[in-house]
Amino acid sequence: MKIPRIVLSGTSSGVGKTSITAAIIHGMRKRGYLVQPFKVGPDFIDPTYLSTVAKRPARNLDAWLMGERGVLKDFVQNSRSDISVIEGVMGYYDGFGGGSNFASTHHVSKYCKSSCCFGT
Repeated sequence: MKIPRIVLSGTSSGVGKTSITAAIIHGMRKRGYLVQPFKVGPDFIDPTYLSTVAKRPARNLDAWLMGERGVLKDFVQNSRSDISVIEGVMGYYDGFGGGSNFASTHHVSKYCKSSCCFGT
């Protein structure tokens, strides 16, 4: 199963990820694409903006709360669109605890890439 998607990340919080993600979703929708938004982490404010622009409910991908299998299941089940746009959390490697990248944008995107959707 191939799932077209793009992951957007930044160096830290507050660098404009949500604004850029919303602009990309808006541009894709203007060109006629059906876009499914996702947000890495337990955020509830950014997904509200992304949902409004995409005209579809944004989904959270949180490895800490959902586990890796839960993230993958939610991603696959909700990616019924032309493209999925995933906004990262904080910086690319910023994870749940500071000592690892667990639940980071890197972790979630790497796990989804190696488990499904590319070339299979």
